[in-house]
Amino acid sequence: MGGLLEKLKSLFAGGKLEVALIGLENSGKTTLLNQLTMGEPLPTAPTIGLNVKQFKKGGVKMKVWDIGGQVQYRSEWGTYTKGCDCVIFLVDAGNVRDFPFLLRYAYNSFRFVA
Repeated sequence: MGGLLEKLKSLFAGGKLEVALIGLENSGKTTLLNQLTMGEPLPTAPTIGLNVKQFKKGGVKMKVWDIGGQVQYRSEWGTYTKGCDCVIFLVDAGNVRDFPFLLRYAYNSFRFVA
């Protein structure tokens, strides 16, 4: 994860970065957000709606949207990803059953993004 953060910092050094974390429920979005902001994964509960945190890492002001992955929130993903510099689509590698759905969903959601 440090490599990802370093790569993002190099792209936006001294600036601002807005990130959306999306993925199905229990894929680790809130855990990643806690790791970025607190430096450690903390116990979490399912996200109701969304969490948003602003913080500074390595000279980059970051605003991260952690958007709920339950079915009722997925239609909102596009609303929060449009203005973002980066979209991170988290996948629970242990949830092999949902891989075909995730691939179709990601393809259909992002194929028209320029």
